[in-house]
Amino acid sequence: MNDPLTMRSLLKNCWEIDKQINKYYLDVLKQWGLTSNSFLALDSLLNRPEGMEPAQLADEIGVQRQLVTAILNDFEKHGFILRKENKEEHRRKRILLSKKGSRFANEVLDKIFEIDRHAFSLFSHEEMEQILDYHRRFYHHLTGKLFPQ
Repeated sequence: MNDPLTMRSLLKNCWEIDKQINKYYLDVLKQWGLTSNSFLALDSLLNRPEGMEPAQLADEIGVQRQLVTAILNDFEKHGFILRKENKEEHRRKRILLSKKGSRFANEVLDKIFEIDRHAFSLFSHEEMEQILDYHRRFYHHLTGKLFPQ
């Protein structure tokens, strides 16, 4: 695929599909009052039962620390998180999901999994493996494994 116009057209189509998929998920997440970033934070916290510091969370989901602070304040307002003081450094806090937060996160993730399972049910196992492989290869190219920044 050496023709830049053809490649540009294909990429534009990919971006359009990505935007439509993202919009669909954002609409689903709105029913719980979540944004894509708050969903990623919820998922990260659920996968870290020992908790994590806000800076770690920001790095993991790829957002600024100020945004994580706003997300965590909202979670705290709803009783979804606990802020545990670090015994060595009292200013540093470890964030953990509360029982209510864990139930909420599991409810959301179960629904997203159900949606994904339904969407992917049209593909065979082999096709699913191919999709995963394509995504991995795209990521490796994107992140500079072949073209460093």
